[in-house]
Amino acid sequence: MDHADLTAIGDRSPGLRVTAAAIEALRTTADALPVDAFWEPMTLVVEDRQQKGSPSKSLLAVRASDLRAWSRHIAYSVRVRLRSTESAIVQNISQGTLLPAAILLKSHLESAALAVYCLDTVSDCARSGAMKQLTELMHKTLFGTAVAKHLTSKEWVAALISGAETNTIRICRAIDALDRYVYQQNASGQIGVVYSVLCEFAHPNHRGVMAFKTSDQTGEGWTIRYSLDEAFDQELAARLLNTLAVSMQAGYSAAEMLRAWDFRDVAGGIEWLCPSSETTRRVWTTFIRPEL
Repeated sequence: MDHADLTAIGDRSPGLRVTAAAIEALRTTADALPVDAFWEPMTLVVEDRQQKGSPSKSLLAVRASDLRAWSRHIAYSVRVRLRSTESAIVQNISQGTLLPAAILLKSHLESAALAVYCLDTVSDCARSGAMKQLTELMHKTLFGTAVAKHLTSKEWVAALISGAETNTIRICRAIDALDRYVYQQNASGQIGVVYSVLCEFAHPNHRGVMAFKTSDQTGEGWTIRYSLDEAFDQELAARLLNTLAVSMQAGYSAAEMLRAWDFRDVAGGIEWLCPSSETTRRVWTTFIRPEL
């Protein structure tokens, strides 16, 4: 992330200087986190061909080592995705090109939501001891592919995916989890609304390109003019930057908390070792507590 881009945002919109500084601090903190190598055991996936349609696939067994490897996969892959999109988001906002900034921010928010969703599911399973939901989530997040949805109608698609691959998660469930994570007891779907607005830019919906056109009423209609460059919308720029800050807070903190979980095989199941109070305090004071 280029400091000059954040400075340019503050120069163009002085009211965003505090948010820009918070984003730079979050990025510096996230970059200081370790990226440790980890061991991944062989994973067995079985197919149930008794069902109609495409075969149902599932992980045969989940051990502590499987959980540990999966939690690291999610923690590190989320951090990589967050980091890889942030620089371009900030650069586009600084240049006033908000359409690509919004499109990339949608992806950023999805990655943050995934980290939260996985963290929530681990915490729920640790309390209940029920593994089915977590096992399904592990399979879909490690081996999920959008191509799988075409299997039921196109036989040739089977050649494009491996025997382990399956359908992906429903991102709306992750967005709901992110809303609860950010707003806690005050959650009422706010993040879902923000996500829907970002979809207007990422999808070919007309309202996503309103900044590229002008209209003049002429008689019983309008004269429409499109420009190849969008008009800068300062309010939208502020909303995008503020959303990026919230997404970074949630995504990095949830990924780090997930990485802090550990697991141990014991007689009759798995022992769930939750993050220490020291780790929780560190994540809280470095990612969540700072005011944006």
